[in-house]
Amino acid sequence: MVSATDIAREQDAGLKRLYERGLELAEKMQEDAMAAATADERARLGAAFHRISRGVRQTAALRVKLAGDATRCDRDEAAEVVRLDERRRARRKDQVSATVQRLIWTEAESDDSREDLKADLEDLLDIEALDETFATQDLDLQVARICETLGLPDPPLRGRWPEGPEGVEAHSPLSRPASQPPQSLRDSSPSGGAANGADHPWRSSA
Repeated sequence: MVSATDIAREQDAGLKRLYERGLELAEKMQEDAMAAATADERARLGAAFHRISRGVRQTAALRVKLAGDATRCDRDEAAEVVRLDERRRARRKDQVSATVQRLIWTEAESDDSREDLKADLEDLLDIEALDETFATQDLDLQVARICETLGLPDPPLRGRWPEGPEGVEAHSPLSRPASQPPQSLRDSSPSGGAANGADHPWRSSA
C-alpha cells in the first residue's frame, strides 16, 4: 500500500525536475533579454522571463509545503505506531497480571503478603514492559519468569491463552476450591490431619 509519505516524495521528485528546468530556462531567457537588439524585443523577453521566474518561485514554495506536509505525516505515523505499541504492552501487562494475581490470591498466607506480592508484581511488569519485545514474547514464559521471581509456583495452566485478560480469567484450571489451603500450608500440614479432624490455620471458622 502506497502511503501519503511515498506520494509526497514522488511529487517532490517531479517538482524538483520542474524547478531545475524552469530555473535553467529563466536564466537563458534573462541572457537573451540582455542580448536583445531592440527595446521591444528586450521587453518581450523580459515579460517572458518574469512569467517563468514566477513559476520557478511557485514550484520552490510548493516543494517547501510538501516537505512540511511529509514531515507532519511521518510524525503522525510515528505517533500512531507508538500508540499501538503502548496498547499492546498494556494488554500484555493485563494478561500477565491477571494470571499471576490468581496465584498470589491462592498462595499468599495473609492479606499483607498478598499486597506486598501485588506491589512487587506491578514493579516487575513495569520493568518487563521496557523491553521492546515485551508484547510479542511467549506469554507462558513471561508468567513463569515472574512467578519464579516472586517465589510463586508455576501456573498449572500451560499453553497459549486467548488474547486479552478476560481469556486468562476464564480458565478454570487456575481456580482452586475456596477451602483449599495455600501451597505452603499444605506442604507443612501433618499427614492425616484432615482425617482425624485436627484444626488447621487455613480452615474456615464456619
